[in-house]
Amino acid sequence: MIPANSAWRGPRVLAGRLPMAAMFLTAALGALLTALPSRTGAAEAGRYAVIDRHALAAPASAARSVDSLVAYLVRPARTDEEKARALFRWIAEQIAYDAERFFRGQVRSAGVTPEQVLHARKAVCDGYATLFEAMARKAGLEARKVTGHARGFGYRVGQPLAGPADHAWNAVRLGGRWRLLDATWAAGYLDAADRRFHRRFEPFFFLPAPDDLLYSHLPEDARWQLGARPIGPETFVRRALLRPAFFRLGLALGDHPDAHIAADDRVTVRLRTPAGLRLLAAVLQGERELGRDLTLIPAGTGTVQAVFPAPGDYVLRVYARQGEAEGRYDWALDYRVQARAGTDFRFPRFGDAFYRLGLATESHTAGTIAAAERLTVRLRVPADVLLTAQLEQGERPVPGTPVLVQREAPGQATVDVRFPAPGRYALRLFAKPKRQAGPLAFALDYAVVASAAAPGGFPTVFTEFGTRGAVLHEPLQGELAPGSQVRFRLRVPGAAKVAVVSGGTWFPLQRSGEEFAGAATIQAGETQVFAQFPGTSQYSGLLAYRGRR
Repeated sequence: MIPANSAWRGPRVLAGRLPMAAMFLTAALGALLTALPSRTGAAEAGRYAVIDRHALAAPASAARSVDSLVAYLVRPARTDEEKARALFRWIAEQIAYDAERFFRGQVRSAGVTPEQVLHARKAVCDGYATLFEAMARKAGLEARKVTGHARGFGYRVGQPLAGPADHAWNAVRLGGRWRLLDATWAAGYLDAADRRFHRRFEPFFFLPAPDDLLYSHLPEDARWQLGARPIGPETFVRRALLRPAFFRLGLALGDHPDAHIAADDRVTVRLRTPAGLRLLAAVLQGERELGRDLTLIPAGTGTVQAVFPAPGDYVLRVYARQGEAEGRYDWALDYRVQARAGTDFRFPRFGDAFYRLGLATESHTAGTIAAAERLTVRLRVPADVLLTAQLEQGERPVPGTPVLVQREAPGQATVDVRFPAPGRYALRLFAKPKRQAGPLAFALDYAVVASAAAPGGFPTVFTEFGTRGAVLHEPLQGELAPGSQVRFRLRVPGAAKVAVVSGGTWFPLQRSGEEFAGAATIQAGETQVFAQFPGTSQYSGLLAYRGRR
């Protein structure tokens, strides 16, 4: 058996891809849980850097026989562990998983010899384990082939074990004690869509902690569990399905250690997460992922919330990634949830930028909002993040300026909306670091049902308004009546002067700290607000109002 791909990029989860030999391959806030150190990472890669480079550079001439290959691979090794690593790394890189044989149901390779695997460069798990055992013994190491069950390709969390053992891996004695490894699962994954093997090295399967491997591998002979407390098949199946990323990124289970969760129409799962870890989550039925608005992970917590659209059997899948930069989320764990009821409640639909940039909802945690003619949404947004919003109807932007985004307090943003007519809308938010060039990234969607209309919208906001952190207090309406006296009041941090210009006439506003206020007589056509900042004699545009017809 072999695992499945465990990655998530952007809005699409690569569901149905599993690794080799067993498939191994994101409301109310829960308590912030204790941070944990990561167990593996860059340090381990550096530890074996010299050995790995040597193994990956093996010439074809070295692989003419098992003897010549082993002699080449162990040449720079100074310890038995480095010998084992060299053999493991070469096998994972050079032996492809035999997908055709696997999909014919031939997961065993009875009678296959190490030389046959070496020359064919293709095998199922038994062939990988046979080759490693033979190479280890040639290198002077004590090694065994271990057989048992593995929760791999085609396995669904909580599913009972069936039939005979379906996987093989290895044990090797290093420093006087037995250690475990699985070159098959380290080599790559099967893709259910194209039924092909895809190479991708997974370092977790070289000498993992025995208790960690017991979440995916159950030996027939309990002695090869190597843990302090052996477990049986029932306990093995009952465990949450943990993937390599779970251990590699330093996650730990919180209030739900078992695979099965009984719930009403929603569930909350708490995980212990190290600092800087980002989580995403998805709800699946079978292999089909349902909408992203069924899950919520409040920023800075390991709390995963999920709702279920109807009674039934679901999988709650969590993905994780370390750090702020964009990249792949790795599949970390699965739960199986039996929902006794369903709900129409939905969370907002979050984009990767929402978590990556440290945003958080404050005023609205539900994905569908009922509003009258106006709506105000408040969010926590770091000071160095630029936030914009767009109102859409029927997948098209609403004309005019129906949305105004402002930073009324440090670390907060307010999104005000005026609906031109009653109906259903989508409020879509975008964000990026202020100093980063290029387009903004999708961050968040709300579905809004408006029952009334507030035509006219807001004034047009220029870039300088947002980058300076300006806040408009009045007038908020986007259209001004010619001939009227209108009071203006706004905050413009860092500005020396602010003026309203209407019909070519300038109306300077009076300054009080960062606040500027005063009245202007509105003329026909456009009315604009300008600011002058120290170090330049020029004025920058902040706002533009339309003349009311």
